[in-house]
Amino acid sequence: MRSKIPRYAARVDANQSQIVDGLRAVGVWVEIIGRPVDLLWVYHGTVGLMEIKLPGKRLTEGQRDLADALRWQGYELPVVRSLDEALKIIGVVGG
Repeated sequence: MRSKIPRYAARVDANQSQIVDGLRAVGVWVEIIGRPVDLLWVYHGTVGLMEIKLPGKRLTEGQRDLADALRWQGYELPVVRSLDEALKIIGVVGG
């Protein structure tokens, strides 16, 4: 008998593909992880996490908990709403 593991439908914000495609176009390695946050990225030796939200949307409770845990370690979880914001967070020149 299979154990019942709860599955959650990952909601993908409408701006995610534009942001991911734009990051990849400038050489950022991006992995969409979806949970607990949207992206894992690597660029010029720096590794980071990133959450993508539509304007007016907030972090979920689990995302807030992760952000709090990361903050205790000196890392701020960036929340972006546009490609320009993402490029600035990562430090891509011209972003």
